[in-house]
Amino acid sequence: VIGIIFCIFSIVGLFFSVKSINMLVVAFFILFCSFKEKGRMVYIVMGDIIRKKIIFLRKGYIENRMISVSAENNLLNALKVIDKNKYTVVTVLNKEMKVIDLIYEEEMLEALKNYGNITFGKLVELRESND
Repeated sequence: VIGIIFCIFSIVGLFFSVKSINMLVVAFFILFCSFKEKGRMVYIVMGDIIRKKIIFLRKGYIENRMISVSAENNLLNALKVIDKNKYTVVTVLNKEMKVIDLIYEEEMLEALKNYGNITFGKLVELRESND
């Protein structure tokens, strides 16, 4: 957002004869860094999940949180709502809001590593075919 604002101000400044190319360079730098960081977000969340395991082993307990998602929702969307300090259990629901399955954090990570960004419905199918 800040990068876009800087871009707009620098382009408007060019129309009003304010020749400040530095502001335009800073705007593009901010936009570039923002897009790169968005791609790294999954790895940051994965690091947080690993830290939870260390905290659990040290303290012997950890708070948990339940989230319900649609079977059509994908894994990356669910990673966005995972709490950094709580263990998350995801309840997968069908269109009639009936429980299909429970997915745990580590299963989501393994699925992301092995299959990529698949839907929860596909993950449930894969788990059932492996059992």
